[in-house]
Amino acid sequence: MKTAWFFLLCWASISLLLPGLSDAQVDAFTLLAVGDSITQGLARKYDGDGGKIVWGITSPRYGAVTTGWGYPIELDIIIETELPDLKGWRQPVSATVYNWGHMGFTSIDSLDCEKNPRDCLDTVLASHADTGGADFILIMFGANDAAGYISERTLRANLKLMIDKSRAAGVEPVLGTITPNTDKHAAFPVQNIAFFYNPQIRELATEENVLLADHYTSMVGNWKTLYTSGDGLHLSQTGNKKMARTWFEALSKSTLFDPPPPPVVAPWLHLLLRP
Repeated sequence: MKTAWFFLLCWASISLLLPGLSDAQVDAFTLLAVGDSITQGLARKYDGDGGKIVWGITSPRYGAVTTGWGYPIELDIIIETELPDLKGWRQPVSATVYNWGHMGFTSIDSLDCEKNPRDCLDTVLASHADTGGADFILIMFGANDAAGYISERTLRANLKLMIDKSRAAGVEPVLGTITPNTDKHAAFPVQNIAFFYNPQIRELATEENVLLADHYTSMVGNWKTLYTSGDGLHLSQTGNKKMARTWFEALSKSTLFDPPPPPVVAPWLHLLLRP
């Protein structure tokens, strides 16, 4: 009995001196997702000539947690279930991706806080300032820039400004390339995305040393059969899962996800724990 009490006293002392050793620490990560209808979670397919069916999240409360559709909720799941094993962590993690996608947004719209005060980039970056700020911001614009004949050079300049603003706010930016587009109703040459816009995004990521999620490359091979919802532009649920996976593969390279150092154990602790 005396031996049991001795070990109980030792463990109580250790718990007080080394907080967190007895209880696994849960790392919590906050991610902000900005972009257009693909980030927002809109899905669409055409029903015959001219008609269309729309479903998915068509008008979420901006900055909310996505439920049921879209890549943000899928990314939540992947981070929480796979990151600890990938990094060799013993403790679980918590991840929340806040959806700031806005249907029809261009990179210009995201930077125009006078026109869009509720969900411009400055508003997004400040949305968690009172709780310590976000860890990452996932940036994917360009589909509507191309459709609106905003040049690829302008897109690049706007993305550069987004990177600078994010870093100034202490949030790590991650860029995403534009997904394929085979929408026969598109009023612009869809090949422009592959040949002009995405090369600018990739070059910018390299130049600014920013993590890149190359959604175009990851989806183009099975775009029509698996990843588009049916209109050649928006994502199926399989496409949302693929996009989440591509974001995760980029995020996993961040130093923010490096394993924490092991706890420092006082030399006398070995004497207490020795049988």
